[in-house]
Amino acid sequence: MKPRFLVIMLGLLLAGTLLGTLGTFSLPIGSGISQFWPGIMVQVVGGIWFGGWGVLAGAIFPIFVNLLSGGGAVHVLGFIPANFVQGLIPALAFRHFHMSPRIPGRRGLAFYALWGAAVPSAMGALLGVTALVLSGEADFLRDFPRLASVWALANTFSSLLLGVPTLRVLTPLWEDADLLVRGYWL
Repeated sequence: MKPRFLVIMLGLLLAGTLLGTLGTFSLPIGSGISQFWPGIMVQVVGGIWFGGWGVLAGAIFPIFVNLLSGGGAVHVLGFIPANFVQGLIPALAFRHFHMSPRIPGRRGLAFYALWGAAVPSAMGALLGVTALVLSGEADFLRDFPRLASVWALANTFSSLLLGVPTLRVLTPLWEDADLLVRGYWL
């Protein structure tokens, strides 16, 4: 592994762990799900900026978040697929449609709202809450709709609130660094 990618991974792991832990302790609603979880911003923007390395970091840092917040094995292992798709979907969408990581006006904002916020949050919610149901921590009929909708809405809101300004303001700093903007897939 090249030093640049090690720095990228460590930076994303640290940022995600700090933001995710802050969200987990801020507005919890039970079963390890929070009403405000800014860690998704690191998954989405990390996936768009850094490709496979960002997606990998986005799938790993929730392990530290759940360990720090006292999450059990289900939270540590069960949320990995959910967090993986929350970074993978926007990374693939931005590459598939050949869009720049910059948000170019209304069209770019609508694209990000769909592929950087709503779709990844919904898929992450379905996978994450499914892990809770399969482990017996949540009841399918009673808890699944509430937990899945709160997870999806909270992550969509967090991704829009934090991801849009991050991509708009900070991305131009990296425009000349070819690997950082286009992403480097494992």
